[in-house]
Amino acid sequence: IIGQGDTLATPVQLAQLISTVAEHGMEAKPHLVEKVGDTPVKPQIRHIDGSYWDTLIHGMRLAFTAFPEKWFLGPSVFPDNVSVAGKTGTAQTSRGDGWTHAWFMGFSPVKDPKIAIVVFLEYGGASSYVSVPVARDFLAGYWKLHGVEVHIP
Repeated sequence: IIGQGDTLATPVQLAQLISTVAEHGMEAKPHLVEKVGDTPVKPQIRHIDGSYWDTLIHGMRLAFTAFPEKWFLGPSVFPDNVSVAGKTGTAQTSRGDGWTHAWFMGFSPVKDPKIAIVVFLEYGGASSYVSVPVARDFLAGYWKLHGVEVHIP
């Protein structure tokens, strides 16, 4: 569980959150089964109204094009058609200073999302230096499987 004070979330809840953001408020209930036999299992979906989805997504995209993280997930690594939007976090723990959890949640590509990802590293430290490179490597593997050329510096 990740969180501070009264706000706690599991990695699955964060994956659901980031995919809801990526889909402009279309929230699918997490499920593990794609089909039973030949019958597809359709996820339960609800729409969350909001007028700031584009603003939020734009900010999450800027975090990986205009700031130091651009060297991990920005245009120097991924071509524009597989752009990444995301949010890092460093969660404090009851162990005190120096014992923080590193996490990242994001999706790609920004315009037509195909994948959402959450990286959580228990006692991993500063998220930008730890969880973002893990997300980069995972996304690079995903996109390579789909025929996209990526460049990891």
